[in-house]
Amino acid sequence: VSVFFRGSFIAPQQGCPNSITVQSQYGLRRSKHRPIRRSQKRSSVQKQRQTTSSSELVSVFNLSTKVLTSDHLAVLSKGLSFVPKYTPSRFELSVELYKLNRTLVIQERIGDDTFVSNPLRLKSLHDAKTPNSTVQTFSQQVQHTVESISPYKTYSNLSKSEWDALQDLAHDPSIVVRPADKGGGIVVLDYVYYRNEILSQLHDEQTYRRLTFDPTATFKKRIDNLLNMGLQAGYLDQVMFDFCTVSHPIMPILYMLPKLHQDPRSPPGRPIVSARGSLLEPLGKLIDHLCKESILSLSTGLKDTPHFLSLLSCFQLPTEPIILVALDVKSLYTIIPHEEGILAFIEILQASTVYHGPPLDYLREVLQITLGCNFFSDLRRICIYNLRALQWGPLWRQHTLTRTCTIMNNYTFCRSMQILSSTEDLSVMFS
Repeated sequence: VSVFFRGSFIAPQQGCPNSITVQSQYGLRRSKHRPIRRSQKRSSVQKQRQTTSSSELVSVFNLSTKVLTSDHLAVLSKGLSFVPKYTPSRFELSVELYKLNRTLVIQERIGDDTFVSNPLRLKSLHDAKTPNSTVQTFSQQVQHTVESISPYKTYSNLSKSEWDALQDLAHDPSIVVRPADKGGGIVVLDYVYYRNEILSQLHDEQTYRRLTFDPTATFKKRIDNLLNMGLQAGYLDQVMFDFCTVSHPIMPILYMLPKLHQDPRSPPGRPIVSARGSLLEPLGKLIDHLCKESILSLSTGLKDTPHFLSLLSCFQLPTEPIILVALDVKSLYTIIPHEEGILAFIEILQASTVYHGPPLDYLREVLQITLGCNFFSDLRRICIYNLRALQWGPLWRQHTLTRTCTIMNNYTFCRSMQILSSTEDLSVMFS
């Protein structure tokens, strides 16, 4: 059954119960000779903004016991990146104008020269200024235009009922709204189900160990001692030392993304640790930066999708029948032993001709401390990985890192080479 509400078309989603897809169908047509009143103009602006924000199809999967109204669905269909209307203060506008002027000054100094930024350094706080009159005049004109805009001429991009629905979703402790792991949909889950899914994974005593205290201060002291040793030995310069030192670390947070592609009714959770601003974030970037070129130089290393497509363009299938095999490892990030993962990592860097980082003995200590200090918080508890399981998952899958699975790639490559070198008949591997 397909229905309409407020000019939006609703159709049932195939393959999953209690799911819908919302697509805006507003048609704004007006006679050329008809006068436009101020109220009509305001209504037209609101409808245009609603049409723009929901022009793309967004799937909403309600797997909770909460009954979602049409206003709930309309708000969720805008996507989790949708931002309700917000009127900034004069101070916030001044800060943004200053950032714009600073960017223009820096770009004017650099010009067309190729500039390669150092990813292992803190952001500069230099107050950039320029004698260029063109940049100064442009900045002053922008500031004058922004200050002359009245804050009362803005219109809300949500109706009253949609705003109430948004507040109801935000303050309802019985549900959890999360993006789907794949497909770009939005999933509404009961908090009890979401909590039980997290606890079921944390109950694995071979991988996780519960703490009764906050280890941030203890781990920070160990990491600072290691960084000071590297600075004194010349392995790290002052810029890298300042980058890796976190003065005020935050607690990493664990959350789950539902895997609807595996089970649309009772989806399992994909664990992800949000570690932005945490104690291990700069160390993760440091290790990733040092071994990036070595990983990409492997025969199995893929840089990105265009690199993979370029390799396929020159690949020719054999004439005889072949069998294509795809392998999926369950819980790959938490089944690799620590020592074997570190040995695979060091073995790859020893054989690499493009590694130019600190000595491998020092890098081994960095890895060992990083593994032993990997912890996170969830559901008002502090959890830490057990030393018998690999802790690279949250370290390499945090939001701030662009390349993931570094240690996993090393370990998988080494294990694959060992199997291939010790197996004469490849059919044994698939029997």
